[in-house]
Amino acid sequence: MTVRKALGFGLLGIPIGIAISTTIALAISLVFGSYSPVSLPLIDRMGGLMNAVLFQYLASAALGFICGFGSAIWAVERWSLLRKTVIHFLLLSFTLLPVSIACRWVSPHFISILIYFGIFAALYLIIWIVQYLIIRRKISKMNDRLYEKRP
Repeated sequence: MTVRKALGFGLLGIPIGIAISTTIALAISLVFGSYSPVSLPLIDRMGGLMNAVLFQYLASAALGFICGFGSAIWAVERWSLLRKTVIHFLLLSFTLLPVSIACRWVSPHFISILIYFGIFAALYLIIWIVQYLIIRRKISKMNDRLYEKRP
């Protein structure tokens, strides 16, 4: 994986980050019955709706870039799966948590941060296990096909 390809992944992540942020805001608004593109504490912190929306937009774009760029970690062939997982987890943790606090998606209190991190780590683990099993199954099928073709 070249840095150029990783940067390309990062650029592709920008609109994805913005779309995810917007979709989550819409879903939350539907649950609570009134539309708010950003959290009310962020509006207060930013001094108005427009500033808050702009801040969240840019933060979501940055988050999308980092997540896209970080996905290039999985293509580094000389690293072990454990090393890739730890680096990717740390990259996402040290990016998502500060952005989540800054956007007021998470309250900046210790208990809220602890709960957020616990949920994040559990979801990361679940997604990692599912992806691992899917890839392992694909590899097994490819190996089966290779061995079938041998005389």
